[in-house]
Amino acid sequence: MLLLVLICKYLPEEYEVFPVYSGVGVADISPDDDPIQNSKNAYVSYYSGDDHWNHFLLNSIMIGYSLMVTSPEYDRVLLMPSGLTIPSEYMDKIMKVWTHVIRRPYMKWKCDTSENDPSDVHHWFKLQVFSLLQYHKLVLIGPLSIVAQNPSAAFGFLSPSAPPDYQAWGMSHVGTVRNHNFMVIQPTLLSSVNFTSVGCKWISSPHSIQNNIVSQYKDISKIGSYDNGLFEEIFYGNIDTLPYWWQYEVISDGFRNERAPQNSTDPRIVTYRYAIDSRPWSSSGEVKKSILSQAYCYCVIKMFEFFGENIDLQRYQLSQPSNEYAKFLYLGWNEPFSVDSYKVFEFYDEFAEVGGMREIMRCISLAIGAITIILFAVADAPESSRDRKTTELIE
Repeated sequence: MLLLVLICKYLPEEYEVFPVYSGVGVADISPDDDPIQNSKNAYVSYYSGDDHWNHFLLNSIMIGYSLMVTSPEYDRVLLMPSGLTIPSEYMDKIMKVWTHVIRRPYMKWKCDTSENDPSDVHHWFKLQVFSLLQYHKLVLIGPLSIVAQNPSAAFGFLSPSAPPDYQAWGMSHVGTVRNHNFMVIQPTLLSSVNFTSVGCKWISSPHSIQNNIVSQYKDISKIGSYDNGLFEEIFYGNIDTLPYWWQYEVISDGFRNERAPQNSTDPRIVTYRYAIDSRPWSSSGEVKKSILSQAYCYCVIKMFEFFGENIDLQRYQLSQPSNEYAKFLYLGWNEPFSVDSYKVFEFYDEFAEVGGMREIMRCISLAIGAITIILFAVADAPESSRDRKTTELIE
């Protein structure tokens, strides 16, 4: 029993086991064949595998839809493995809410080492976001998430940045361990090469690497397994930590540590992510009745209304919501973002967030400075010959 508890503690929701199908994720796709971008920055998520009820496919559509209604001005990119066939009833919906569907193969490593388990290709597929070199900056939103309000202010943050991971890890020898299911990144070829090189030691024994680090630092360093650990090692703590409300992790007390926020309906929360023991389709009656599970169900109903359909909630193991307050999530989709507006300076190599009043004061200061320089130049200009003759005649 103790062993089972330890395994569960080390296997939070991102470590799903999906089947691997022949011919999927094998073919290389040239970036030259990607759809033409419409914006400099973009949101990105990914879909690689699913369970029996297509929960992950449903949620991929939900992420695209919630982004479409909260921040339609940016490209919305959904990454999928090459060769993966999606039923038309889902693909039609995907094409309506995502501006771009981009195919990539499963990760190819710069070594002869193979994955610990064939299904691990799904865990590592998210690293393909670094291959989207056509975009200057990306906001990565992982599976099983939903967007509560406009996240576009995140494009003003430095890269990389992410909120803290308070689900299972917390702190480590490199500082705060981040939640990489909401992450601001600048895709570069160098980053992609680093991941495929350093990742070689992680792919064969993703849990052993984590356990060795815990042993080395006497159980004070839990950076996570798989992509969690790889991200922390690659950047070695050089990731800006965003406030927790950029992604609130919906988790049970079993995964929650002492740093976890308590207010699940904080109006500042930008995105939610549902952990393995707190998903709306859970068999637990307590989970199904929770306000965030009912909020998710309301959003699904609203989304299918957009498609002109009535959803069969039972098909996805969802329950009919009854808590009126749980409507807060979709009712807030069209409300303005709850923080000061931001302006992104295109000429910065690294973007900086700037409040509106500060920008106005900057412009006023520049104008005053320019006028001062002009007046000084006029007053200090050499006297012309015509001015001297005029002065002599007056005398």
